[in-house]
Amino acid sequence: MGWIQTTQNGVPYIWHDGSVDGFKTDMTMLPQGNIGILLFANTETGEALHRAIRGRVIELLYGLPAAAVASQEAAYATAKASIHDLKNAVTAYQVPEDTVSPFLGRYAKWCIRQVVATFPSVGRSWRRQD
Repeated sequence: MGWIQTTQNGVPYIWHDGSVDGFKTDMTMLPQGNIGILLFANTETGEALHRAIRGRVIELLYGLPAAAVASQEAAYATAKASIHDLKNAVTAYQVPEDTVSPFLGRYAKWCIRQVVATFPSVGRSWRRQD
C-alpha cells in the first residue's frame, strides 16, 4: 500500500485512500497524536468530503483555525464546474448515423439479457429488454 506523508499547518500525518465500484475509503494516521481516522463513503466521489473531515479533525485536535471545510467546498465547486463543462462537451457531440449504423441491432448476453442498440433519431440509444 502506498502511503502519502504530508503535513497540515505543521502537523505531520500519513494517509492512503481508494475507491471501487461506488465506494470510497480514506485512512489517515497522526503519529504525534497516536490517532487514526478511517472514513467510508458509499460513493466514488467522496474525496472532497473525506478531505474536509480529515482536515477538520486535525484542526480540532491541534487547535488550528477552521479552514479545511471551506477549502474543500471550493475544490468541490471547481470540480463540479469542470464536470458540467465536460458533460456539455460530450452531449453536444453528434455522431453521424452512417458511422454507427453497422453496430445497430439486438445483442444478448447472459448477464444483461437483451440490449437493443438504435440511433437516437429512431429511439433511445440503449435500452435493456427484461
